[in-house]
Amino acid sequence: MKYILFICILSVASISAIAQNRYVDGIQKVTFRTGPGTDNKIIKMVETNQKLTLIEEGEKWSKVKDSDGDEGYILNRFLTKDVPATLKYEYQKNQNKKLTEKNDELNATINKLKLELAASQTELTTTKTNLDKTQSNFTELKEGASDYIGLKERYDNTVIELEKQTERVSQLEAQVNTYYIKWFLAGGGVLFLGWLIGLISRKKKYQSGIRL
Repeated sequence: MKYILFICILSVASISAIAQNRYVDGIQKVTFRTGPGTDNKIIKMVETNQKLTLIEEGEKWSKVKDSDGDEGYILNRFLTKDVPATLKYEYQKNQNKKLTEKNDELNATINKLKLELAASQTELTTTKTNLDKTQSNFTELKEGASDYIGLKERYDNTVIELEKQTERVSQLEAQVNTYYIKWFLAGGGVLFLGWLIGLISRKKKYQSGIRL
Protein backbone atom coordinates (compact mmCIF):
# COMPACT_ATOMS: atom_id res chain seq x y z
CA MET A 1 0.00 0.00 0.00
CA LYS A 2 2.85 2.42 0.82
CA TYR A 3 4.41 1.71 -2.61
CA ILE A 4 1.14 2.55 -4.47
CA LEU A 5 0.56 5.64 -2.28
CA PHE A 6 4.09 6.83 -3.16
CA ILE A 7 3.32 6.49 -6.91
CA CYS A 8 0.07 8.49 -6.52
CA ILE A 9 1.82 11.27 -4.54
CA LEU A 10 4.58 11.37 -7.17
CA SER A 11 1.95 11.74 -9.93
CA VAL A 12 0.24 14.65 -8.12
CA ALA A 13 3.60 16.33 -7.47
CA SER A 14 4.58 16.00 -11.13
CA ILE A 15 1.31 17.60 -12.29
CA SER A 16 1.69 20.44 -9.75
CA ALA A 17 5.25 21.11 -10.90
CA ILE A 18 4.07 21.89 -14.46
CA ALA A 19 1.27 24.29 -13.45
CA GLN A 20 2.75 27.07 -15.61
CA ASN A 21 2.83 25.00 -18.76
CA ARG A 22 0.34 25.43 -21.57
CA TYR A 23 -0.65 22.98 -24.30
CA VAL A 24 -1.98 23.51 -27.81
CA ASP A 25 -5.64 22.51 -27.59
CA GLY A 26 -7.57 20.45 -30.14
CA ILE A 27 -6.49 18.80 -33.39
CA GLN A 28 -4.78 21.60 -35.31
CA LYS A 29 -1.70 23.61 -36.13
CA VAL A 30 -1.52 27.10 -34.60
CA THR A 31 0.48 30.13 -35.69
CA PHE A 32 3.42 31.12 -33.47
CA ARG A 33 3.98 34.86 -34.01
CA THR A 34 6.58 37.48 -33.13
CA GLY A 35 3.98 39.70 -31.43
CA PRO A 36 0.43 39.71 -30.02
CA GLY A 37 -1.53 40.20 -33.22
CA THR A 38 -2.27 38.66 -36.60
CA ASP A 39 -0.28 41.43 -38.30
CA ASN A 40 2.92 40.13 -36.71
CA LYS A 41 5.25 37.73 -38.50
CA ILE A 42 4.63 33.98 -38.18
CA ILE A 43 7.67 32.27 -36.67
CA LYS A 44 6.42 28.73 -37.11
CA MET A 45 3.40 26.49 -36.69
CA VAL A 46 2.95 24.57 -33.44
CA GLU A 47 0.98 21.34 -33.33
CA THR A 48 -1.63 19.77 -31.10
CA ASN A 49 -0.58 18.74 -27.59
CA GLN A 50 2.78 20.53 -27.85
CA LYS A 51 3.94 21.74 -24.43
CA LEU A 52 4.76 25.44 -24.12
CA THR A 53 6.17 27.40 -21.18
CA LEU A 54 4.08 30.43 -20.25
CA ILE A 55 6.14 33.62 -20.07
CA GLU A 56 3.43 36.29 -19.97
CA GLU A 57 -0.33 35.90 -20.15
CA GLY A 58 -2.40 38.61 -21.83
CA GLU A 59 -6.11 39.10 -22.47
CA LYS A 60 -6.11 37.64 -26.00
CA TRP A 61 -2.51 36.61 -26.62
CA SER A 62 0.07 34.96 -24.41
CA LYS A 63 3.84 34.98 -24.72
CA VAL A 64 5.22 31.45 -24.55
CA LYS A 65 8.41 29.48 -25.19
CA ASP A 66 8.51 26.13 -27.01
CA SER A 67 10.79 23.14 -26.53
CA ASP A 68 13.28 24.58 -29.05
CA GLY A 69 13.71 27.69 -26.89
CA ASP A 70 11.88 29.96 -29.35
CA GLU A 71 9.66 32.65 -27.84
CA GLY A 72 6.51 33.97 -29.46
CA TYR A 73 2.80 34.72 -29.10
CA ILE A 74 -0.24 32.46 -29.45
CA LEU A 75 -3.95 33.24 -29.11
CA ASN A 76 -5.25 32.25 -25.66
CA ARG A 77 -8.19 30.35 -27.15
CA PHE A 78 -5.73 27.84 -28.62
CA LEU A 79 -4.05 27.24 -25.24
CA THR A 80 -5.12 25.12 -22.28
CA LYS A 81 -3.73 24.42 -18.82
CA ASP A 82 -5.05 20.86 -18.94
CA VAL A 83 -2.49 18.16 -19.70
CA PRO A 84 -3.65 16.44 -22.93
CA ALA A 85 -5.12 12.96 -22.61
CA THR A 86 -2.42 11.56 -24.91
CA LEU A 87 0.35 12.78 -22.60
CA LYS A 88 -1.52 11.50 -19.56
CA TYR A 89 -1.93 8.18 -21.31
CA GLU A 90 1.81 7.92 -22.05
CA TYR A 91 2.66 8.87 -18.47
CA GLN A 92 0.30 6.30 -16.98
CA LYS A 93 1.51 3.73 -19.52
CA ASN A 94 5.10 4.25 -18.32
CA GLN A 95 4.00 4.01 -14.69
CA ASN A 96 2.17 0.79 -15.48
CA LYS A 97 5.29 -0.59 -17.16
CA LYS A 98 7.39 0.21 -14.09
CA LEU A 99 4.86 -1.46 -11.78
CA THR A 100 4.71 -4.50 -14.04
CA GLU A 101 8.50 -4.80 -13.98
CA LYS A 102 8.46 -4.42 -10.18
CA ASN A 103 5.75 -7.07 -9.95
CA ASP A 104 7.82 -9.46 -12.09
CA GLU A 105 10.87 -8.79 -9.93
CA LEU A 106 8.90 -9.56 -6.77
CA ASN A 107 7.57 -12.76 -8.35
CA ALA A 108 11.10 -13.88 -9.18
CA THR A 109 12.26 -13.14 -5.63
CA ILE A 110 9.30 -15.02 -4.14
CA ASN A 111 9.97 -18.06 -6.33
CA LYS A 112 13.64 -18.03 -5.32
CA LEU A 113 12.75 -17.82 -1.64
CA LYS A 114 10.18 -20.60 -2.01
CA LEU A 115 12.86 -22.91 -3.43
CA GLU A 116 15.24 -21.99 -0.63
CA LEU A 117 12.47 -22.50 1.93
CA ALA A 118 11.63 -25.93 0.50
CA ALA A 119 15.31 -26.95 0.68
CA SER A 120 15.57 -25.70 4.27
CA GLN A 121 12.38 -27.52 5.25
CA THR A 122 13.85 -30.74 3.82
CA GLU A 123 17.02 -30.19 5.82
CA LEU A 124 14.92 -29.51 8.91
CA THR A 125 13.00 -32.75 8.45
CA THR A 126 16.26 -34.67 8.06
CA THR A 127 17.71 -33.01 11.15
CA LYS A 128 14.61 -33.85 13.18
CA THR A 129 14.83 -37.48 12.03
CA ASN A 130 18.48 -37.64 13.04
CA LEU A 131 17.65 -36.09 16.37
CA ASP A 132 14.96 -38.68 17.02
CA LYS A 133 17.38 -41.50 16.18
CA THR A 134 20.13 -39.99 18.32
CA GLN A 135 17.77 -39.44 21.21
CA SER A 136 16.60 -43.04 20.97
CA ASN A 137 20.17 -44.31 20.93
CA PHE A 138 21.08 -42.01 23.75
CA THR A 139 18.25 -43.34 25.87
CA GLU A 140 19.22 -46.94 25.18
CA LEU A 141 22.91 -46.45 25.81
CA LYS A 142 22.64 -43.91 28.57
CA GLU A 143 23.23 -46.57 31.21
CA GLY A 144 26.65 -48.13 30.87
CA ALA A 145 27.40 -47.26 27.23
CA SER A 146 31.14 -46.83 26.66
CA ASP A 147 30.49 -44.13 24.08
CA TYR A 148 28.15 -42.19 26.34
CA ILE A 149 30.21 -38.98 26.27
CA GLY A 150 30.62 -39.03 22.47
CA LEU A 151 26.96 -39.83 21.98
CA LYS A 152 25.95 -37.03 24.32
CA GLU A 153 28.15 -34.61 22.38
CA ARG A 154 26.57 -35.67 19.08
CA TYR A 155 23.15 -35.31 20.62
CA ASP A 156 23.93 -31.79 21.83
CA ASN A 157 25.34 -30.83 18.42
CA THR A 158 22.24 -32.18 16.70
CA VAL A 159 20.02 -30.14 19.02
CA ILE A 160 22.04 -26.99 18.18
CA GLU A 161 21.80 -27.74 14.44
CA LEU A 162 18.05 -28.27 14.78
CA GLU A 163 17.68 -24.89 16.46
CA LYS A 164 19.68 -23.22 13.67
CA GLN A 165 17.61 -24.89 10.94
CA THR A 166 14.37 -23.99 12.73
CA GLU A 167 15.45 -20.35 12.98
CA ARG A 168 16.47 -20.30 9.29
CA VAL A 169 13.11 -21.72 8.22
CA SER A 170 11.30 -19.10 10.32
CA GLN A 171 13.34 -16.32 8.67
CA LEU A 172 12.63 -17.64 5.18
CA GLU A 173 8.92 -17.97 5.91
CA ALA A 174 8.88 -14.34 7.10
CA GLN A 175 10.67 -13.23 3.90
CA VAL A 176 8.24 -15.14 1.69
CA ASN A 177 5.27 -13.58 3.51
CA THR A 178 6.79 -10.10 3.09
CA TYR A 179 7.35 -10.57 -0.65
CA TYR A 180 3.87 -12.02 -1.07
CA ILE A 181 2.48 -8.79 0.41
CA LYS A 182 4.65 -6.65 -1.89
CA TRP A 183 3.65 -8.78 -4.85
CA PHE A 184 -0.03 -8.41 -3.99
CA LEU A 185 0.28 -4.61 -3.64
CA ALA A 186 2.26 -4.28 -6.88
CA GLY A 187 -0.32 -6.42 -8.68
CA GLY A 188 -3.07 -4.16 -7.33
CA GLY A 189 -1.18 -1.15 -8.64
CA VAL A 190 -0.91 -2.77 -12.09
CA LEU A 191 -4.67 -3.44 -12.16
CA PHE A 192 -5.44 0.13 -11.04
CA LEU A 193 -3.18 1.73 -13.64
CA GLY A 194 -4.50 -0.64 -16.30
CA TRP A 195 -8.03 0.55 -15.50
CA LEU A 196 -6.86 4.18 -15.55
CA ILE A 197 -5.14 3.69 -18.92
CA GLY A 198 -8.32 2.22 -20.35
CA LEU A 199 -10.33 5.19 -19.05
CA ILE A 200 -7.90 7.70 -20.58
CA SER A 201 -7.82 5.75 -23.87
CA ARG A 202 -11.61 5.99 -24.15
CA LYS A 203 -11.44 9.70 -23.41
CA LYS A 204 -8.78 10.18 -26.08
CA LYS A 205 -11.12 8.71 -28.75
CA TYR A 206 -13.54 11.57 -28.17
CA GLN A 207 -10.96 14.32 -28.76
CA SER A 208 -11.58 15.47 -32.32
CA GLY A 209 -12.20 18.55 -34.45
CA ILE A 210 -9.95 21.08 -36.20
CA ARG A 211 -9.47 24.67 -35.09
CA LEU A 212 -8.22 27.21 -37.65
